[in-house]
This record gives sequence, C-alpha cells and structure tokens, in this order.
Amino acid sequence: MKKEEKEFAEFWRVRNEELQAAEQQEKEEEKQRLLELTKFRQKQAEVKSEKAVQDFKDANQASLQA
Repeated sequence: MKKEEKEFAEFWRVRNEELQAAEQQEKEEEKQRLLELTKFRQKQAEVKSEKAVQDFKDANQASLQA
C-alpha cells in the first residue's frame, strides 16, 4: 500500500508542476499578445496622425494654389 501511495503522490506532484508550467506559459503568451496589440494600436495611431498631417498640408497647398 505504501508503494501505491508514493506513486500516487509522485504522480500528482509531477502533474501539479506540469499545470503550473502550462499556466505560466499561458500568462507569458497573454502578455505577448497584449504587447503586440499595444504596438499595433500605436502604429495605427501613428499612421492616422501622419495622414492627418498630410491631409492638412495638401489642403493648405490647394488653398494657396486657388
């Protein structure tokens, strides 16, 4: 009976370690996705800002030529 108890305890010790490792990996992946989303949003804001500046320049150029 002692051998079975040791095997059972060892099984759950290993299983808990596996679950903790999987949970840590999931947290790291979530952190990475959040970072990528933040970078994407920043890039979109930059593109939008650059377009607004260019549109403003184009509008001023058009008004000077009119």
